Amino acid sequence: MEAFFDRFKNDHADPVSCQIKGSVPVWLKGTLFANGAGLFDIGNDKLKCLFDGMAVLQKYTFKSSGISYCNRLIHSRTYKRNKRANRIVVMEFGTAGNPDPLIPICTRYFWYYYDLLTTETDNTCVNVVEICNKLMAMTETNGVNFVEPVSLATKRHVNLGNYTDLRVSSPHPRKDPDGYIWNFGTHISCASHYTLYKMPSGVSDPFANLKIVCEIPSRWRAEPSYFHSFGMSDNYAVFLEQTLTFPPTLFLSLVGGMALSEILKFYKTEKCVFHVVDKRSGQLLDVRFTADVFFSFHFANTFEDDGHLVVDLSCYPDAGVLKSFVRPRVGGDVAGSKVVSRLWRFVLPLHSTKNGTNNKEDLVTLEYTTARAVRQADDKSIFCVPEVFNNCILEMPQINHAFDGKQYRYCYGMMQDFTTGSFDGAKLIKFDLLKKKATLWADSNYIPSEPLFVPAPDAKEEDDGLILSPLFNKYSHQCPALLILNASTFTEVARAEIPTSVQVPYPFHGMFSNSLY
Repeated sequence: MEAFFDRFKNDHADPVSCQIKGSVPVWLKGTLFANGAGLFDIGNDKLKCLFDGMAVLQKYTFKSSGISYCNRLIHSRTYKRNKRANRIVVMEFGTAGNPDPLIPICTRYFWYYYDLLTTETDNTCVNVVEICNKLMAMTETNGVNFVEPVSLATKRHVNLGNYTDLRVSSPHPRKDPDGYIWNFGTHISCASHYTLYKMPSGVSDPFANLKIVCEIPSRWRAEPSYFHSFGMSDNYAVFLEQTLTFPPTLFLSLVGGMALSEILKFYKTEKCVFHVVDKRSGQLLDVRFTADVFFSFHFANTFEDDGHLVVDLSCYPDAGVLKSFVRPRVGGDVAGSKVVSRLWRFVLPLHSTKNGTNNKEDLVTLEYTTARAVRQADDKSIFCVPEVFNNCILEMPQINHAFDGKQYRYCYGMMQDFTTGSFDGAKLIKFDLLKKKATLWADSNYIPSEPLFVPAPDAKEEDDGLILSPLFNKYSHQCPALLILNASTFTEVARAEIPTSVQVPYPFHGMFSNSLY
C-alpha cells in the first residue's frame, strides 16, 4: 500500500471537529492517543520501511460537545537532524543512514562508527504511554521523547543509555497494580544480556529512579535476540528469546550501507526459549522453557493458573513477515510475505520446574487448553507445544486492561493475511478464548488499526465497553475516520469522520486516557 508512505506531508496541530455518524455513548469522555510513522520523505530521500517514517502523534478528544482531532510530528533529535541535513542521516529499521556522499570512504567509516555509538534513532513512532500527566513516546531503541498532551509539543528527550548499559528497549512497557512500570532491554556486546528493569510511574523523572531487577545472559553471547514485547503476570515476567538475532557482523554490515532489517539473522532450526523471572525476588527460574521455532511481535496476555503460567502471543511461523513492511528500493508497493499471525497459547508448568520429573509426562494439567509441556532428557529444560487457534488470525492484540496479568476471555486485534501482498482485506477480530470463536468487523473502503478497549463505567462483563480503532482511508477522497464499536456485540455504533483537508497517517499503537487533554 503505497498510500501508507505518501498520504502524510504536514501535521495539523490545531484541533478540528469531527462529523459524527451514529450515536456515541454519552459516558465516553477522555482522550485517545495514537502513535505511528507518518513522514517518509526527507528532501529527495525516501524512508523504505513502514516502521521508519518520522513519528506523528495523533489525538482524539471526547467531550459532551463532540469529538475533535489533531496531530503533530514528534520533534525528536532524529527528525531535527534529518531535516537540518535535508536527507536521511540516522539509520532506521529498514533504511540505512547516509553520510555526506562527498566524504571519502575512510572518513565514512569513522562517521558510521561515531553515529552507531552516539546517535541511534530516537524516532519514537511505535507506542505512547501516559505517565505523571505527560506522554512518553517510545520505539525499540533507548531513546524516549516526552510530549505535552494538550499541545502535543515535544518537551524533553531521554536516553536510557544515560541510566543503563542498554541499547535496545521494548516499546511496550507494562504497569503493575503497585504503580511500577516494568520493561526489558538489551545490552549488545560480546557479552550480551537482557535486562528486566522497573521504575515508578508517579514521579516526574521515572528514569532517575530506575532499578535493575534481573539480567539474563544471551545464549549466543555476541548475538542477542530481537524482541518487541514481553509478558507479565502478577508475580512473573516472561522474556521470549527468539531465533531472529543481531549478528556479530552487525557493525561491519552497517558500515557497508545496509539497513538493520537486511542483516538480522534468522535461525530456522534452533529453538525459541521462554525465560521466566520471579518479580518478587528478581531471580531467573533455573529451568528453560523451549519451543519449536516461530516469530512474534506481540504478547497478548500472561496469567497464572494452578501452578502454570499461561502465555498468549500473536505468532508467525517465521520472520518472513518483516519483508511485508519494506517497499522495494526503487519504490512501489509493499512486498507481501506468505505468512499470517495466529494466536498461540503456551503453558509453562511452574509447578514442575524441579528436576526429576518423568520426561515423557505432559506437565500441563489445565483442562481448558490442548497446550502441552514435557521435560527433556537433559533435565534442564521443558519443551512446550502451543495450542494454536487456527480460526484466529490476529495481530496487534488488545484486551480489557483490567484483566492484564489475569485470566481473561476476550482478545481483540487486526485480522490480516499478508499472503495478499498488501493490507487490503484487513478486518478487526474479537476472539472468545472460552468458546474459541471469532467475530469479525470489516469495511472494504477502510483499513482498520489497533483496536483499543474502553470499559463502560457500569461494566458487569469483561466485554462491556467500546472498541476504538482509527480507520485509514484507502482513497484520498474519503474522510479518515475513527471507528467506535460495541465491544460486546462487535457492531458499529458510530464513527467520527475527519475533514479530508487534514492529513492523517496510519497509527501503530495507542492508549485511551480518562483525562481530557
